[in-house]
Amino acid sequence: MVDVISIVVAVVALLGTLAQAALTGWFSLHSEDKKRQDILRATFSKYHDPLHLAADDLSVKLINIISYGVAAGTTYATGPYEDPGAQGYSVMHTSFVFAQFFAWVNILRRDTEFLRPHAISGSAGADVMELLARIRSVLRSGYHARFQIATGVQSAMGEIATAPESSDGKGQLRCIGFVAFCEKWRSEPGFQAWFDPIVQGTRDLSSQTNAQNASDRLMILQHLLSDLINVLDPEHIHSYAKGHCEGNPPRCMCTKCATANLKAGEQGDLGKNLGFHFPEPFVQNMPLAEQWKIGGVSVNPPPRASTEKHMKHGPVFVAPNKVAFAESQALAELWKQGQSHHHQRDRSPSTAHRHHHRHHSGPPGAGPY
Repeated sequence: MVDVISIVVAVVALLGTLAQAALTGWFSLHSEDKKRQDILRATFSKYHDPLHLAADDLSVKLINIISYGVAAGTTYATGPYEDPGAQGYSVMHTSFVFAQFFAWVNILRRDTEFLRPHAISGSAGADVMELLARIRSVLRSGYHARFQIATGVQSAMGEIATAPESSDGKGQLRCIGFVAFCEKWRSEPGFQAWFDPIVQGTRDLSSQTNAQNASDRLMILQHLLSDLINVLDPEHIHSYAKGHCEGNPPRCMCTKCATANLKAGEQGDLGKNLGFHFPEPFVQNMPLAEQWKIGGVSVNPPPRASTEKHMKHGPVFVAPNKVAFAESQALAELWKQGQSHHHQRDRSPSTAHRHHHRHHSGPPGAGPY
């Protein structure tokens, strides 16, 4: 009896020790995660205003370029005319506002490098990092060369425009001012060389060489910057750039263009621009039935037996950079409506025969189809 009691006591003590260890480990992990999230929020709060102001400056510059030809050194008050001095300033200042934006993005990335900023889903920080990724992607994309800035060059522009507050190399990193930027621009050839994509892009706008392609990229960039500003300053209290510039450029992933395309019912353009596609098993079995189209994307429902799950749930809509969930849901609903319409109108003879036997008794031919 004593042995049994001793064993029970020992087991209870062991379980208590294990439970205590588990709770200690859980609280430790929870505490570390909470500490990381607190540091991450504090870091985003610290760089909120500098990043917002840099995005706003660049957005205003892009609006002036797109709408008023400022980068080309022209004005439309009394008619277009070329001003070499104005053009030189405009090229330099355009390069500066790009560098200023990249500098604060670079500083933010350095300070959040070990904090996993995407981990807090739905937070403003996660939205900011998502939009910065979209902006980086638009600038590096290669569908035309004007104002194309490779990822490494974007980082380099930010790095060379970043400097510590104190002369001894210590202190808070900040973006250099416009005066320091101009001095480096004039005195350091290697410094200016990093900005060749911007210099060449503004020259092309001035000469109207590939100007439309350049304007499309800049318009997409301005739209995404407006999305970023909407996250950082939802009421636009401290923003000079008041929303998205006019236009609906191809491949634009901003909320304004995506929503406009969806509301207008331009599902063909939306699918093409945002990259919605159907899974390979769905596409590979589409040789026979009449095509049902969702905005120019051909959808032939494959045989039921081989792709039952795809027929049940519909195609998978995949949008680059996590385009709004509501939009993909709307397209999925359109697909379901079309699928229902298709089944009412288009049944092959073999399918009709199976349908007949499934729902009607009696010999073939008995009862309506």
